[in-house]
Amino acid sequence: MLQVKERTSKLEIDKERVQLEQQKHNQDLQRRRMKYEEEKRSRKEQFYQREEEIRKRLEEYKQTLQRERQQKAQEAATVRHGINEAIRQHEAKLAEERQLEAMEEMKLEAQLRAEMEMKLFELEQKRQVNEKEMQGRQQEQLKKLKMESLKEKEEFLKQTINQQELLMKEMGDAVKETQSLKQKLEEIAKEEYHGLECVVCLEEFGQDPDRQRAHYKDCDHANVCIGCAKDMWKSNKRKCPYCNTPAKHMPAKLPPKIYM
Repeated sequence: MLQVKERTSKLEIDKERVQLEQQKHNQDLQRRRMKYEEEKRSRKEQFYQREEEIRKRLEEYKQTLQRERQQKAQEAATVRHGINEAIRQHEAKLAEERQLEAMEEMKLEAQLRAEMEMKLFELEQKRQVNEKEMQGRQQEQLKKLKMESLKEKEEFLKQTINQQELLMKEMGDAVKETQSLKQKLEEIAKEEYHGLECVVCLEEFGQDPDRQRAHYKDCDHANVCIGCAKDMWKSNKRKCPYCNTPAKHMPAKLPPKIYM
């Protein structure tokens, strides 16, 4: 029993000791919690203070930025106004200069027109004077030419009359000789060319326009029809096909009554 009592007393003592320790632990925990809460409150206050300070700083920075922007906008507006004013003044100066240039050009044009009109008037007067002089000279020359032409006509008429008289004397003999020559030629042609053929196409001559004889004046031959002679002349074969004599003149057609 004593042992049991001792054990129970020990257990009670241990319980009390455990309770005391637990109380101490709880007190310690409570103190720590209070300390943590205080630190938490203090840190929150510090955080709120810092946040408020940051907000104030941001607000101040925004205000400074806004002020700077307004100031820059005002400066830009003043610069723009100055630039616009300078452009306007420059344009006004340019307009004045253009007006002055236009006035000077108009003055120069008026001076040039006056000078040109004066020169034209002087030239017209000179032209009229020269024209009168030229007309006088032309009239004098025409008179001289008329006189000379009349003299030449008189001399020419005298010469022609003398020549005609001589020719009339010579023509009587010449007509007789030509008539006799024609008769001889007709007789020779009838004897020589009757019944012959073209030396190119070997066809007989006839009264057909292409079958009539062609006469080469350079060699005095007539052995080719006029059709073959024309073809040879067009193809630049300009020579007599009978004797190969170069033809300077185009072959002439002989009348059929000479050789038919």
